[in-house]
Amino acid sequence: MQIILILTFTLISIVHGNQKPPACLMRPGIFNTNSNLNTNSDRNSRIAGGEVAAQGQFPWHVHMVLHDDLGLKICSGGLINPKWVLTSGTCIVCASSAILYLGVVDRLSFDVPWMTHVTNYDHFIVHEGYDIMNYEDPFADNIGLVFLQHGGEFLLENVNINVISLPIDYVGQDFVGIPASAAGFGAKDDPPTHSSQYLNYVVMNVINNAECNETYGGMMTESKLCTNTAGGTSTCHGDFGAPLSISSNNENTIIGVGSLRYFNGCTVNAPAVFTRVTAYLDWIQEKTSEEPEDMTNCTCDCICHTCPSIESSKVEL
Repeated sequence: MQIILILTFTLISIVHGNQKPPACLMRPGIFNTNSNLNTNSDRNSRIAGGEVAAQGQFPWHVHMVLHDDLGLKICSGGLINPKWVLTSGTCIVCASSAILYLGVVDRLSFDVPWMTHVTNYDHFIVHEGYDIMNYEDPFADNIGLVFLQHGGEFLLENVNINVISLPIDYVGQDFVGIPASAAGFGAKDDPPTHSSQYLNYVVMNVINNAECNETYGGMMTESKLCTNTAGGTSTCHGDFGAPLSISSNNENTIIGVGSLRYFNGCTVNAPAVFTRVTAYLDWIQEKTSEEPEDMTNCTCDCICHTCPSIESSKVEL
């Protein structure tokens, strides 16, 4: 599977060009430069102390393998409608292309039907306020969208794929004390050794931001929320984009998007940080109300990512 992924991304890079925006090469300690999907790289998604998810338990989960200037990285996303995936800005701000896997709980098995979607930077939308060079708060407005150009209602014909509801009915709620679930692929403990073959999940209680700020020193604004990680069960080490969901009256709702890892490790009981989705409902509605335009010929800064930032380099075969 990994060989296939590497070859696929080689072809994508030839078609769309290798982008190397300077700002993306100067990231403030979020990633390292190891692109191996099975090493202890911070670039790989991690669920620490989690349990293996059952087939169909998290049908909205999208496994994302992205290619950027540093190589390959793994992220997660949530399918909020048949043509849009909600994820973090960190995942896609400097990515040139991605392979998205829908309905997957075992990424090395073909026994259960699942779907693959290949996309590129034309269909990545990062919040305008997100700035990876903001050293005071590099996770402010850390939210983004991926447009599934070839998506549609037909995706939901697969019993293993479904959308998750946006928290429209939860505006103003802080969710404190409510158990919430997050799922992703990756190592389950410290130190991380390799990505997981299986989709893992954890259940964590939401805590108030004041308690969270005891660890993160005032960075927890109203647009973020935190979960308790008692017992070493947590998202961490670049598990960006993981949907944080709650369940009520047989309806699953996404309330957070994986945003921040604690640098001292996954299992040290430091709160996990998520972007609070209720703070961005208007933005999500605006961006998903119409299909994105072809932005291939745009030029701008990679950080804003309203369009590609660097001229594509020509590759001769």
